[in-house]
Order: sequence, then structure tokens, then C-alpha cells
Amino acid sequence: MKLPFSIHSLTRRPPVLSRPAMLLLRGTFFLTAAGILTRVMGFFYRIFLSRAIGAEGMGIYQLIFPVYGIALSLCASGIQTAVSRLCAAQALSGRPTRILRAGLVLSLSLSLLVSLFLYGRADFLADTLLLEPRCAPLLRALAFCVPLSSLHSCINGYYYSLQKAGIPALSQLLEQGARMLFLWLAWQVCLQEQTALTLDMAIWAIAAGEAAAVLCTLTALAQSPSGPKLAKASPGRADTGLLPAIRLILPIAAPLTLTRLLVSGLGSAEAVLIPNRLAAYGYSTATSLSIYGIFTGMAMPLVLFPTAVTAAVSVLLLPTVAKAQSSHRHAQISHTIYATVKCCLLLGIFCFGIFLTYGKEIGIFLFSNALAGEFLRILSWLCPFLYLSSALSSILNGLGKTFAVFRNQMASLAIRIAFVVFFIPLFGIQGCLWGLLGSQLFLSLAGLAALRPFMDFPFPAYDWIARPCFYLFLSVGLSLAITPLAEPLASLSPLLPLCVRIAAAGAAYVLLLSCAEIIRLYKSRQLRQNSI
Repeated sequence: MKLPFSIHSLTRRPPVLSRPAMLLLRGTFFLTAAGILTRVMGFFYRIFLSRAIGAEGMGIYQLIFPVYGIALSLCASGIQTAVSRLCAAQALSGRPTRILRAGLVLSLSLSLLVSLFLYGRADFLADTLLLEPRCAPLLRALAFCVPLSSLHSCINGYYYSLQKAGIPALSQLLEQGARMLFLWLAWQVCLQEQTALTLDMAIWAIAAGEAAAVLCTLTALAQSPSGPKLAKASPGRADTGLLPAIRLILPIAAPLTLTRLLVSGLGSAEAVLIPNRLAAYGYSTATSLSIYGIFTGMAMPLVLFPTAVTAAVSVLLLPTVAKAQSSHRHAQISHTIYATVKCCLLLGIFCFGIFLTYGKEIGIFLFSNALAGEFLRILSWLCPFLYLSSALSSILNGLGKTFAVFRNQMASLAIRIAFVVFFIPLFGIQGCLWGLLGSQLFLSLAGLAALRPFMDFPFPAYDWIARPCFYLFLSVGLSLAITPLAEPLASLSPLLPLCVRIAAAGAAYVLLLSCAEIIRLYKSRQLRQNSI
């Protein structure tokens, strides 16, 4: 009888990962750990901020971020990608920092111009673009954030090119820590002076965080062994000049910048239109801003919190798929798509059940706001599509389908803006939530359609949707059943019973999925043995 394995396969040494693969995995681990920790810190930061400035203040605070996104798209995003690519390509030549110097000069020049414009035209932008005069001091404070963010982004791109993700990860943590410390100190000063915390203090906290991150990255550059040697251009070498390096950066950065500007511009239009259309529905200005602040500053960050996991997956997906495509390993691409879609749907279905069941309690406990809890329950329907669409976009980028990603994102934004313009005046904030659901559903279906030529498997709707939903029903039912057992823990902390119930639901869900997977593998092995 033929054995299903060979003796040689049992004694053969396991393959050793190459140095690039080890660097990639190590860098991914650092970024993932830093990303999760930063999100946790940012989560508590938002809770504190929402209680310090109120729902209306959160709405005004959130209004300036579309402007911040446009500024960074113009000054940093495309340049960071170009610096990362070109520094990686020139690392072997021993002159990668000439690209970094050129990127810093280009990015800082643009950011200084943007900062001068923001500071000088803050009143005009607040009145005509954001339709909220109280945003003017926030925009002036934001002007000081743009150069720091641009500098930070370019240096991070340099370290990404060298696969040294430890420095960017550390800078993320320092940025969030400095931001929280600054705001807490400002709040303490306001308590002593018996005054309210001003909104612009939250923007100055961002500037303090970016300053800490820049200080970290510049210190790392100064202490780098290769930094001093590469910081000076070699005399007599024409290709080490600043202008030739800028000419290398521009062809890569320009189209990326234009694309991100267009996407950021549409996103900004949506953000500005929401409070305006809520006013058209019949709300006052203060109520419109409060609803917008609760929606964007409280509910959405909670729904997006699990994307710390999907973002970590996406970091690995892009290089993995790109390498498999260059090696013509189509089976590996298909398997990657299969595993990605399955994992994202399983995570999304579980988060859907948790937010739908416990969303109201979470909103009340964390933000002392019942409306935030209602938004969480409504936004729970987004979870499967939201987590899936981001991973599919990463796979498409890895396959070189960047235009498909751009086209899908533009269509998705158009759907959301159409719902904001036409449905919010009729149905209130519900119209915006329907638009979000429709846009994410479109993104997921469009992503699957674009990947269909690479998928060598049928879509197993029963295993990926029906069965997990049944397991979710059992898990949530179990968590509700143990409510009387968890209630005595409220004497230690009011939040503890809720955490125990959610943890019980998660453990039961994972256990049921694991048992189903073990049974499937056992049946598959039995079939293979019978065929032998």
C-alpha cells in the first residue's frame, strides 16, 4: 500500500525563512502590535475627549479632519510612497538617503505653503467650506500640524523601504502618548482656572503628538550608522544632486497625490454636507453638530476598532499576493483570496452580532450617550462588508489592479454622497447610515467581481455565512443566559459584567468554529485515506 507521505519528508529539515521574509514578518509584527496598542490608547482618548468637550464639540472637532486629510494628501501621502519605493530600489547602491533628502525638501516646501494658506485663510475656509465659523481657531492650530506630519510621513517611508518598522512603530506610540499627555495637562490647567477646555486644545494636542514623533524619527536618523555617511552628497556625482532626486520622485508621487486628493476631496464634501443636510431635515445647528459628532467621533471609531486585525492582515496580503503573481503561482493567489474572504466574514459576522446585541449598553457605558449606542446597533450591519472590502482592496493592489481599487472607491463615495444629499433631508441620519451600508456592500461585491478571474473555487455561502450566523446565534444566546451570573461582578466595576458576556460570546463562537473546522479536516483526511 502506498503511504500518503515519504520517509524522506519526515526527516527533511523544515525550510528556513529568507532574510527578506524574516524582516517582513518582524516589521509586520511591530506595526501590528503598535497599531493595536495605538488604537486602544486612541479609543480611551476619544472617550475622555468626548466627555471633556461634549457631543457638539466633537462635531466641530471632526469637521476639520477632512481639511487635514486633503492637506496630507497634497504634502505627504504620494511623496511618502515614492520615497519608500525609491529608497528600497537604491538601498543596494548605498545612497538611499539622497531620495529621503529630496522627499523632505519637496514635502516640507508644499506643507509650508499649505500651512500659510490655512493660517491666513482660516476664517474664509471655516465660513465658506466648512460652514461653521467656530472651526477657524482649529484651522489655525492645524496649520502647525501639517509640516510636522509631512516630515514624520517621509521619514517613516524611508524606514519602511529598509524594512525597519521598529522606528515607525515606536513613533506611533510616542505620538499617541504625547497627544494624550498634552490634553490631560491642558484639562488639569482648565480645572484649576475653572474654565472649559477649548476645542483648539485638541488640535494643539495633535501637534504635540506629531512633534514627539518627529523628534523620535530624527533622533533615530541621527544615531543611524549609515546616516552621517549618507547625509552628504558625494562630490563630482551628478546623480546625487537634489534636483535629479526630485525628478525621480515626481513621476511616482504626482499621480498618487492626484488620486488621493480626489478621494479625500469627495470624502471631505461628504463630511461637510452631513451637518448641513441634517439642518435641512429640521435639526438646529447645535443638534446637527451633536449628531455628527456622536456618529463620527464615538460610534464609527468603535465599529472600526476591529480593523486593527484586518489592517494587520492587509499588510501581509499585498506583498504576498504580489510575489505569488510574479512567480505565476496562481493556486497560491486563489488560496489567499479564499482564506482572506473566509476570515473577514467570520470576524465581521461576530462583530455584527456583538454590536447589534450590546451596542446600546456599550454606548451608554463608554460615552454616557444612548444615541451612540443606537448608532452602534445600526452600524453593526456594516461590519462584514467593511472588514472584507479593505482586505480585498489590499489584494487588488498587490495584483496591480490599482485602477480597479480607485474606480471602486470613487463609485462608493458617489453612493454615499448621493444618500447624504437626497436621503438625509427626508430620513435624517438614517439616510447617511443607509448610504454607508450600500457603499460598503458595493465595495465588497465589486472587489469580489474584480478578483473572480483569480478565484478557483465556488463561493461556499453555507460555510461562510449561514453556519457562522447560526453559531453566532448560539454564542450570543449563551452570553445572555449567563447575565445573572455576571451581574454580581458589577460591584467591582459596572463595565465588568458586559465584558464577561462579550468574552463568553467570543469564546463560544471561536470554539464552535474550531470544532466545525476539526470535523471538516477529519472528514477530508478520511476521504483521502479511503481513496488510497
